[in-house]
Amino acid sequence: MVGSGKLGFSIAHPKRYRSFAETSDLDVAIVSPNLFDRVWEEVFRTRGTFGYWPGESDFSAYLARGWIRPDKLPPARRFQIADDWWKFFDSLAATGNFGRYKIRGGLYRDWIFLKGYQNLAVVGCKADLETPTAQPESTTVAEPEINPAKPENVAAALASEAAQPDLTAAVVSEINTREPENVAPKSEAVRPEYTAEAVPETSPYENNSNEPKT
Repeated sequence: MVGSGKLGFSIAHPKRYRSFAETSDLDVAIVSPNLFDRVWEEVFRTRGTFGYWPGESDFSAYLARGWIRPDKLPPARRFQIADDWWKFFDSLAATGNFGRYKIRGGLYRDWIFLKGYQNLAVVGCKADLETPTAQPESTTVAEPEINPAKPENVAAALASEAAQPDLTAAVVSEINTREPENVAPKSEAVRPEYTAEAVPETSPYENNSNEPKT
């Protein structure tokens, strides 16, 4: 048994990570060289009688990977093995012994092909988990943190701002040329209207994430 019925979710693209549900199928992998060769030979023998069928290209592609998908076989109304295949799995599901699910089967010639197909799906899941999520670069220019209540610190703060050297030089020059009486002494009480509001340490949007809750 393979697929979401075995794991609880699908690992095959494009249904990857889709949870097993009431509408899901129970997927069975059959490994049998004898049965595989028998079906393959029967397709070869009778192809001349029914000619090309819509799933022939897909049938050949899967055959090259070592497995036969029954839905890619010639139409059941013209190909007895396909008709027997569908009737067997439908009757298995009709017993109700495995729940109210459809049961579908795939035929592999050898374990190496089954393991190889499953491995491709696992590698795809691994690649998804290892792909980093791109973070958009911020285009906001950081402003210097200046306390307007202490004008004597403005020059030092602007002098350390490397992002806008020309503007910094101009502002520093202007401040240094001010008259002493225009600068408030350190002992002067801070006027309420110039008091900077405290910024909360935790942003209300910090946990605003699209990641699922676990």
